[in-house]
Amino acid sequence: MDPERNVKRLRKLFGVSRTMLKRAARRPSVSDQEREDQQRRRFQLLREMRQQRISSLGPNQRYVLEICADLLGIDPEEIVTGIVDESKYVENLNGIFEEKGPIAIMISNATMLGYPTDSGRYQEKLKYTDIQRTVCLRSDSVDLIGKWTVVYRLNNEKSIDNRSVSDEVAIFMITAEDRNSCLNVVKTFMDHVLKPSIEAVTEFGLAEKEQTQKFFHILNMYNTFLKSSEATVSSRVNFDISHELFKGLLLVRWQIEASSKILTRVRLVERYFEQWLRQIQGILVEGKQIQRDTPDVGPLQMLVNWRRMLARYTTITEFVTSRAFNNHKDCLTLSRSSKLLN
Repeated sequence: MDPERNVKRLRKLFGVSRTMLKRAARRPSVSDQEREDQQRRRFQLLREMRQQRISSLGPNQRYVLEICADLLGIDPEEIVTGIVDESKYVENLNGIFEEKGPIAIMISNATMLGYPTDSGRYQEKLKYTDIQRTVCLRSDSVDLIGKWTVVYRLNNEKSIDNRSVSDEVAIFMITAEDRNSCLNVVKTFMDHVLKPSIEAVTEFGLAEKEQTQKFFHILNMYNTFLKSSEATVSSRVNFDISHELFKGLLLVRWQIEASSKILTRVRLVERYFEQWLRQIQGILVEGKQIQRDTPDVGPLQMLVNWRRMLARYTTITEFVTSRAFNNHKDCLTLSRSSKLLN
């Protein structure tokens, strides 16, 4: 028997096998095809649902969205495109016109990561890409930061139709530079919405001129109080607390005792404690300094300065009696740190 002949047969057989494997690798399996078909049908269904949400926006909804787009400085179609990304956005918008619906909703256009998966325009490659899109939320679920347009009504006991939408619904824009700035929100509402609205009223019924003057005087004094209160709140001192250190290693007594025996933790506690002491010392020194005011400064400005310093002292008192400060101090006491003696 010719050995070369056998080798050729083996090579031919091996070559056919490799070809079959290559073809099999290129051919999608039945499960993969089914998965692709399901994904295709799902995307088609989501696109149809998106189109239904667009069709559900009536003249009242588009009237509100056009005003919000004008306040936010964007194209009306851009805000509509974002609203129909999720059904809850459309439901919130529709609810403002329904009986027993929400009193207020808030609309914002901001930078977010990708599109919602059920929006009908989701793209996997844009999942972690910054995209400018619009959201519509109930006012009680908003994390107030950035620019928002507020859509509200005074009465939700009846539904709002096309004829009364301009009278029943009010819209204004509000900007919050920092989180939890509720005082700034109230002040902005008073300055840009409530006061101009009252000043636009020309008929006060049976109220006499002196009564209206007294009312506007009280309103102006309240605005002044809000502004001074904002200055007072902004003057409070923020002490930097490492929650990873405090809640993870200094929360209870046995953790404090264990941390006082570990040098690296003691050094970290000393760093934060020393930083707090420097802040407190700076505030106390500032309070002892003599301020040089301009000649036109009156008692009101002096009162504002005293309120500001009182707020700073109150911050110190609250902090040095807090659990975080005392737990750090106990750790340094147990470790016999020299920072407590300096």
